Amino acid sequence: MTRISVGVSKNRSTVCIMDQDGKVIMRPFLVWHSTEELDFLADTLKRLNGEVRVIMESTSVYQYPIALQLKERGLFISIVNAYEMKQFANIDFRGGKTDKKDSRTIASYGISYWDKLVEWQIPKDTYFNLDLLNRTYMNAKKHRQIILQELQHYIDCAMPGMDKELHSLNLNTKKDFMLDFVEKF
Repeated sequence: MTRISVGVSKNRSTVCIMDQDGKVIMRPFLVWHSTEELDFLADTLKRLNGEVRVIMESTSVYQYPIALQLKERGLFISIVNAYEMKQFANIDFRGGKTDKKDSRTIASYGISYWDKLVEWQIPKDTYFNLDLLNRTYMNAKKHRQIILQELQHYIDCAMPGMDKELHSLNLNTKKDFMLDFVEKF
């Protein structure tokens, strides 16, 4: 029985391979989320002896490219809730926290909960796409609000009190009067 933990981040993942005794078979290494590197990782994992299970911590949408690629290659994938992983690791954020340590912690989780790991299934297309679309929309909405607050701060620095005069919604254009003012002047 071999546990492969994948510490996922935006463009790359840290992979650690351990056996059932907790012995590190391959020291943690980086895998970029490119087709070539993920294919190489899948081939490497398929060559391992015994039952292989890949364990990942849920990280918003970042785990999907690697999970989909490995699942399509026939590997067992288990995506664990981040809070559950934190509870298992009992992480002290003042101490050291690195991708390599995280990947080892995830592998240790796999050792402890081998029989309880739930296999991740590729979601139905419609639900999966709606979920990704919703996350993207909420992220864009959050960033738009941050940018608007910054703009209001800059306008207030340049023209103190102007934000109070212009802060209301223009029902015709669905834009803030302040944005119309900035666009025009």
